[in-house]
This record gives sequence, structure tokens and C-alpha cells, in this order.
Amino acid sequence: MPIWVILSIVLGLVFGYFLPRPAATLESAVIPLLFIMIYVMVIPTSLKQFYQVIRFPKNVGLGIVFICILAPLIAYPIYRIIFHGYPEMGVGLILAATVPPGGMIAAWTGLLEGDIPLAVTLQAVTLVLGTVQIPYTVSLLAGAAVHVPIGSMVQTLIIIVILPLVIGFASRWAILRRWDEKALKSFSPNFAVISGLAAIGVVFISAALKTHVLLKHPELIGIGLAGAVVYYLLAYFITTVLCHLGRIKYAQSIPLVYGTGTKNLSIAIALSLATFPNTNVVLGVIACFMIQMPLASVFYKVIPRILRKSEMSQGGTS
Repeated sequence: MPIWVILSIVLGLVFGYFLPRPAATLESAVIPLLFIMIYVMVIPTSLKQFYQVIRFPKNVGLGIVFICILAPLIAYPIYRIIFHGYPEMGVGLILAATVPPGGMIAAWTGLLEGDIPLAVTLQAVTLVLGTVQIPYTVSLLAGAAVHVPIGSMVQTLIIIVILPLVIGFASRWAILRRWDEKALKSFSPNFAVISGLAAIGVVFISAALKTHVLLKHPELIGIGLAGAVVYYLLAYFITTVLCHLGRIKYAQSIPLVYGTGTKNLSIAIALSLATFPNTNVVLGVIACFMIQMPLASVFYKVIPRILRKSEMSQGGTS
């Protein structure tokens, strides 16, 4: 995925270079692509997965706090310091930190032998909460830099989040009336591919739309990457330390940490283009796209050692 993300950015920049004034249809394709991305990933999701975590509401509550409150607060000082002279890009970082986790939270949790039902639940719950939480959080933290049209942002989130969730579960119900769960699971990998291609398309379009801005101001790339690196380093470090101090078991710590560190940046891109047109907000999100996956891969080796060592030394709680 990191290779495809970087390749889509490069191809988007090349495409944008030969298209001096990108057509409005190019930008209008972002929301349909994002709709498809979320819709196809909802279909293979069983509601039974959510029931398994009801016994431990503490972990769900902690996850919501980490994802919806802690992550934006970590981004805020970076926005004020590193992006002091580039507030619009700083708003992009705030937006990237505020959106819910993407499908990779479940993927990383599975790879690290963590609590997958908790990961899926946190992804779904914060996705729904995000329709209200995202606009007000961005307005609170970054409203001084840009005007945040809360009503417009809520409408966009309903289209790209609530609508595909409802239609996705309805489609799942219709499919299971005709075929069984086994047949659906056998096709599920194709849903992941379709969702990934839609996400790549969103990145490609966002890069193409900002080609000429980056050519005129190449320093924006370095500033954006610096801010993104600092954010993700702090996010992983702080959440890991908090899980250690809170004596959270290893399996539950993984989705808490990776829920904070692997956000659904496609949603952030769609919101930045729809809500903040003709600004450089999307560039802050693109920088996070370039850094998120590589750093998640680096911490894949580090975090398990820390959390397992912590659990062995002091014991964990569920």
C-alpha cells in the first residue's frame, strides 16, 4: 500500500502538470470514490463482531477518547508551531488527526494478534460519531485560521459516511438472503481491493489538483512531511505510554494505539476539497498520507515489544 500511495501521488502530480486547469469533474469524483470505498467495506462486516466487545465498555470508551479527542490534541501544538507560517496546511493536519481510523486498524490489529472485534467496533463507532465530532473539533482547534462551515461539513459527512453505511448493511442483508455467509466471505477480498483502489483514486486526484501550487512552492512538501512525522511519532509514543500506565492488556492496547495512528485520510481529503476549496488544506493531508503507512510499519516492530514487556512486568487489565 505505501508504494501504491506514493505512486498515485507522483502520477497525480504528472497528470496535474499537463492539465493546467484541472476540470471540475476531476474534483467532483472524490465524493463518489469515497462513497464506494466505505460502502464496499461495510458489506462483509457482521454486526455480531460488535456484540463481542459490549462486555468491556471501558476499552471502547478509551478508544473513542484516544481517537476523537487525544489525536486532535496531539496535532494542535504541531499546527501552532511547525505550521505557524502555513496555517492552511496545519488545518489539514488537524483534519487528518480528527477523522476516524480506516480499515487498516483491523489489518494491523490482526497482524499484531490484537483484539480485532474491538478494532472493528472502534472504526464503526467513531465513523458514526465523526459526522458531528469532526466539524466541531476542527472548528474549535483551527477555526481561527480558516472558516469552518459546520453545516456543509456535516452534510458532506452524511453523504460519505452515513449513506454508505446504511446502504452497505442493506446490501449485506439482501446478499445473505440469496447466498450464505460462506459465499460472502469468499468474495470479501475483492471488496478490499475495490476499496483500496477507490482510496488510491482519491489520493491521485488530490495530488493532481495541487500540482501547480507545489511547483511554485516546493518547500511546502518538506514542511508538510516534517509536521506529519512529528505528529505520528508523538501519537504512537503517547498512546503506548498511556496504555502502559493504564495497565491495558496487550490485545486491547493494539487497536487503541493503531486507531490513533492509522486514520482514514481519504475522508480527510474529501472534506478538505469539499469544505476548503481553493486552499492548501489538502496538502497537509497529503503529507500525512505519505508518512502514515511507513511509520505504522516501523512501529509494527517496536510497539509489540514495549506492550508485551509492560504486560509481563506488571500484568494487564481488560
